[in-house]
Amino acid sequence: MTRKHPWYFLCALFIVGSGVSSAEDWPMWRCDANRSAVSPQKLPEKLHLQWVRRYARVKPAFESRRLQFDAGYEPVVMGKTLFVGSPCNDTVTAINTETGVEKWKFYTDGPVRFAPVAFKSKVFAASDDGCLYCLNAATGKLLWKFRAVPSNRKILGNGRMMSVWPVRGGPVLKDERIYFAAGIWPFEGIFVYALDAETGKIIWLNDRSGSLYLGHPHGAWSFGGPSLQGYLLINGNDLLVPNGTGGVPAYFDIDTGELLAFCHLANRIPGSWFVVGDPNGLLSVDPDYNRELHEDRFYETSWSNSKAWVSSQRIDPWVGRKWLARAGSRNRISVNGREYSFGAGFEAVEGKVCSMFAADDKMFVVTDEGCIYCFGARAVSPKRYEVGRTLLQTKPDLWNARVRQILRLTGAENGYILVLGVGTGRLIEELAIQTKMHIIAVDSDGKKVDALRRRLDSAGLYGSRVVVHAADPVDFGLPPYLANLIVSEDLSAAGFSRGAAFVKTMFESLRPYGGAACLSIPKSRGDVFSKRVHQANLANAQVEQVDDFLLLKRVGALPGTSNYTGLWSSPDELVRAPLGVLWFDDSVRQFKRSPQPKIIDGVMISQPKAWLTTKRPYSLEAPTYADVYTGRVLSKEETLAAVKRLPDKDGGPQPPQYRPPVVNEDNVWAERVNPVTGLTEPRVLPKSYGCEPGVDYGYMITMRSGTAAFYDKRFESGLVNISGIRSGCTNSIIPANGILNVPYFYEGCTCGYPLASGLGMVHMPEQFEQWMAWGDTPFQGRITRLGINFGAPGDRMTETGTLWLDYPSVGGPSPEVSISVVPRDSARYYYHHSLWTEGGDCMPWVTASGVEGAESISVELLCEQYDRDDANDVFPYTVRLFFAEPEDVRPGGRVFSVGLQGEQVLKDLDVVKAAGGRMRGIVREFREIKIGRTLELSLAAKSGVSIISGIELALETF
Repeated sequence: MTRKHPWYFLCALFIVGSGVSSAEDWPMWRCDANRSAVSPQKLPEKLHLQWVRRYARVKPAFESRRLQFDAGYEPVVMGKTLFVGSPCNDTVTAINTETGVEKWKFYTDGPVRFAPVAFKSKVFAASDDGCLYCLNAATGKLLWKFRAVPSNRKILGNGRMMSVWPVRGGPVLKDERIYFAAGIWPFEGIFVYALDAETGKIIWLNDRSGSLYLGHPHGAWSFGGPSLQGYLLINGNDLLVPNGTGGVPAYFDIDTGELLAFCHLANRIPGSWFVVGDPNGLLSVDPDYNRELHEDRFYETSWSNSKAWVSSQRIDPWVGRKWLARAGSRNRISVNGREYSFGAGFEAVEGKVCSMFAADDKMFVVTDEGCIYCFGARAVSPKRYEVGRTLLQTKPDLWNARVRQILRLTGAENGYILVLGVGTGRLIEELAIQTKMHIIAVDSDGKKVDALRRRLDSAGLYGSRVVVHAADPVDFGLPPYLANLIVSEDLSAAGFSRGAAFVKTMFESLRPYGGAACLSIPKSRGDVFSKRVHQANLANAQVEQVDDFLLLKRVGALPGTSNYTGLWSSPDELVRAPLGVLWFDDSVRQFKRSPQPKIIDGVMISQPKAWLTTKRPYSLEAPTYADVYTGRVLSKEETLAAVKRLPDKDGGPQPPQYRPPVVNEDNVWAERVNPVTGLTEPRVLPKSYGCEPGVDYGYMITMRSGTAAFYDKRFESGLVNISGIRSGCTNSIIPANGILNVPYFYEGCTCGYPLASGLGMVHMPEQFEQWMAWGDTPFQGRITRLGINFGAPGDRMTETGTLWLDYPSVGGPSPEVSISVVPRDSARYYYHHSLWTEGGDCMPWVTASGVEGAESISVELLCEQYDRDDANDVFPYTVRLFFAEPEDVRPGGRVFSVGLQGEQVLKDLDVVKAAGGRMRGIVREFREIKIGRTLELSLAAKSGVSIISGIELALETF
């Protein structure tokens, strides 16, 4: 069914005039940078099936439709070639549009969840491995690869190994620039890029939008930022990035990357990944994809449920842009003025249509079953290409017997296998045949990895059961606690010769409660390995030699950790700030007021409420069991032991809320020692809105404060937001088993938070960037210890006892300290994510930001109420000054001198020369600096203008 569409004429001009592609191409998702889905392509009245090619059915990353940007294949076409990315086997594949024959296939290191972009002779593809790939369109050869962040840290996300910063802001191209975004957890960092499409060089980068102190649903204020999930689009001078399930997308300036507009305040107006534009400057959403079931009713973004355009325009009160809501717009395209609907039906197409587009005088139709249909003018006998499978066959060889012995010695049956060093690949093949476990392999030999990937892919195993990564196993950045079993076919390739580094990498990756490495090491070499384990001082490590196998086991619980069986107490010593993502997934979904889960011996036992009913109070459903270290839902066989800890089903009446017996309503949690003055004061937390008041588990206080949040009492961390998600109306942020467990407690709620997922969090090193709000508790004395972090997004407390305050204060409530920077108007403050910074005395989050052009800085060390006799006395302080060069400045380009209390302490400081390069921190320490009421710092520029990142001072008698 087709009809003329009023957009056609304007869009045809836009496409032809943009210089992006010819009128016969469909070079990116929905044809153009505006995502209009309008093409001037002329098609014959009668279309005949030319060929059909079947691929594996796509399993979207998330269960929520509002996050299913990858619900099916989204091919593009340039010339006579179709390009399609796959999240199933991590590939980009080129297909001849005339014949349906595959021309080439390229493997990335993670799922490819977005449509490629084709431009001139290149194809661009984004991957969950955190990289943007540029390939030769004719051959599939890698031209360049751009990694979004300078870190190799990996996590499990949606059941797959990936970068902490997957590229889930789908790429868009205009005027020979390719735009994309990496990172979905704002507190881990969000990175939006514009690159030169020819060279891959950075034109601009915005890495500042993940740590904004801003409004959230219900008027709450907390740290957050856009969680960039969906296809980027260009509308005029705006670069829009969908904000997952959040209410509105983020707007960036297309020329500079500056964040122009963003807001979380959309309460119960659901957002989604689907946002598109039109040539009139309007933006459109599809209410079919912006709809969510609340406990009491449906909420939706639309202002009309009709299948036609709404007659009025709505100006969003937060971002000032015009929107239209059109039901079904996701499932329509316009070709030469005719509108085609996905649901209209095509002869010979089986299954539900998930994508459709016109190019190369043909119509292409894609179904959710994984089939790509090509229709053209000629009446032909269509060619059909099924998914080829060359099933693996077990062989009576060494590896068959060795795998049987490994499984017998370790008892491994479920979970993840880590293979370090792939060798011939036969060990991996036999593990895949003899177990049901997921296999992750790592080897630095790129050619060997590529060949093994293709072999496993042809067997239908790649991606779904087995993945192989091309990297040095020791330096790959494996997450901790991942593997139930670790093996190797090639110990040399695994990094065995690296001694202690190899042992630590392997042991850190073993799952507690019995994870085992089983290596083929003869007795003659076993003593050397055992000695390395002993020297590494690995807690709960057990080494055993059995014939020619050496077993390294991680026995029992992680030392200092606790189980959680209820009663609102869990003093887990390993769960401490800062905390970063270990895994995320939405496989276990809880109603927002379900009872707290139990966390016992590495298993989370949950009983969600049966809320999809009119009967109240809700009853409990059967329990689910998940691995707290990976998020994996346990098999039925694995739950047998866990079932004994919890009844199969509680059929009795349930309370509407689950709260501790004593509820803290005033946010005062006993007392603390103020780190700035050393005086005792009430521990007041700057809690914002949250439908549960918080729980003190012993060492950690957790609560909902806008987002999920926590406070570490051991060093008075301040309130840290886990931005991107909401937690439950029942407290659902539980420290146990060495993990901060944040399960999915979102069902029945439509608050506009961008991520609908559970996650596990693990302790990170001190250099990890994590901002917090300390609160505006007034000081009552002399400042004895303080850090001032110029340009930082928020406050930060260190384990050594220094509270670093952001200046200017932008990151929520902070103590008032009188600070003066001269000149006030021309001094420029800047911030970059600390991932880019090295050195800085293990505090790169200090040297990553700063102030440029300051001539003098003064800090008052006495509060107004201070009236003791020694108010005018001077005291010796240790002062530490932090510097890093943020610009591409050569030695001699920026030189300045520094004075303290009127005395020069640094002459002709050249930061880039002293540090050995840009973004490298240095610290200069000065002792016995006599200070009375005010710290006075001077900066006198000799060449360029001055810079400084931070000041730390400590009373020496403190």
